[in-house]
This record gives sequence, structure tokens and C-alpha cells, in this order.
Amino acid sequence: MRQRKIRGKAFLLLLCAVTLFILFLFTISLRKVENVALIRIIGEINSDSSIFGGVSSVEIVRQLELAAGDPNIMAIVLEINSPGGSVVAIDEVIRKLSEINKPKVAWIREMGTSGAYWIATYCDKIIANDFSLTGSIGVTASYLEFSGFLERYNISYIRIVSGERKDIGSPFKKPTEEEINIFMEIVREIHRKFIQDVARNRGLNESYVAEIADGSIFLGKRALELRLVDKLGSEKEVKEMVKELSKVKEVRFKGFEERLDLWKLLFSLFPSSPLLRLMA
Repeated sequence: MRQRKIRGKAFLLLLCAVTLFILFLFTISLRKVENVALIRIIGEINSDSSIFGGVSSVEIVRQLELAAGDPNIMAIVLEINSPGGSVVAIDEVIRKLSEINKPKVAWIREMGTSGAYWIATYCDKIIANDFSLTGSIGVTASYLEFSGFLERYNISYIRIVSGERKDIGSPFKKPTEEEINIFMEIVREIHRKFIQDVARNRGLNESYVAEIADGSIFLGKRALELRLVDKLGSEKEVKEMVKELSKVKEVRFKGFEERLDLWKLLFSLFPSSPLLRLMA
């Protein structure tokens, strides 16, 4: 009789254990896995982070690498609200995007102009709002020049250089016509690359892109007419596009933002940016 009771208790314990195991497996199967990376590009894009806003190319590339290496991530969405940024930072991002084979969708919200639009063209599809600002296919290398201010207050600029062009771009002297032409050639070269990339990535004729690449900005509706974006919409349309490209049945976003680092925040107060930068 006693043995029967022991056997009965053992059977109940075994039954409970099996039931709990089945419930555990069922819970695991129901758990929703995040399957689409959401990478936010908010503010001006620079090679270094700053406490004053914007985003660094290093951080964007870091998130792209994590998304590319995550087996659960089936597609990548770039949420863009940026006027562009440094040409070097833009180039670092588009190089990384070109290495990733997973489907990529650019989602332009308030603004995706200049270098931010350049980045968007490296995605498989671009979606913008009807009233998003986009386009602005152009490059700038403008800078402030204080020579008149110095002269007004009888402050002299003592020029000591090892070569005739060593202080080109100095804000303390007026640029010569030759120096301006040197800068213009650099700007034109980057602009040509910008146009070539847009034409290739968007499947457009290079001469057609060159005609609209005068720095003009366009509302999303006009950008769609110009074939600079693929569709107008918001998060709903973005998810539909992701499903179409990746065969994902239900889109669940996953972020890869870095936690706030106090030391990086403090160092960002002392940017190492040059006086003159090439911006797109």
C-alpha cells in the first residue's frame, strides 16, 4: 500500500514536470522575436559625436554591423530626420550599407536632405511623407572669413607658412581667386560622385540627375514625381515594404542604440572638427 502511494506521488511529480516543460516550450514558441532593425539617423551626421546634437557615423556603422550580424534580423530600416553632414561621415555610412546584403528601407520623416538623402539611396527602397523635405543634391565647403573684422580693429595676421598654399582656407585672410578655384574643383568632384551614386542607386540617367542636382529641396510629393523616392507614407507603409522585401509576416522593430557614456559626452564638448569642412 505504501509503495502504491510512493508510486502515485512520483507519477504526479513526473506529470507536473512534463506539464511545466510543455508550458515552457509553448511560452518560448509564443515569444515574439524582434526581426527588423530600426536605426535612427537624427540630426547632422558627423564623424564624431557631440553633446550639441546630431549623430556620429561611428555610431551608425556600429548599429549597422550589429544588425547585419544578428541572425534574427531579417531587414533594416533607417529612420531619417537629418539635413546631411560631413562628406567623410556620409562616405563611412554608405560604405557599410553597401556591404550589407539584408533588405534595407529608408524612411524619411521630417527631413532627409543632402548627405542624408545620399545615404537613403543606398537602401533598396525609400519612403517619405508627402511633406518631407528631401533632395538637396549638392556639396558645400563654405567658411567664415574675418580679415575685414581684424583690419577694422587694427589686428594684423602675420603669415608664416612653409608653402604658398599652406594656409588655404584660413579665416584670417581673404582667399585668392586661385584658392577659391581649388576649393571649387574639390566640391565639383564630390558633387559628381554624389550624382553618379544617385543615378546608379535609383536607376536613373546621370544627365537627368545632374539637371535636378542644383541643391534644390523637394517635398515628398515632388520627390516621388522626380523618382527620388519610391513611395509616400509613414510607419504603416514602411512595414508593408519590409514585408514585401524580406518575407517577414509581422514586423517587430529592434533598436541598437548605445547607452549614454558620460566620458564620451564630456569629450564631445571639445570637438576636433576643422574650421572648414566639406558638407553634403
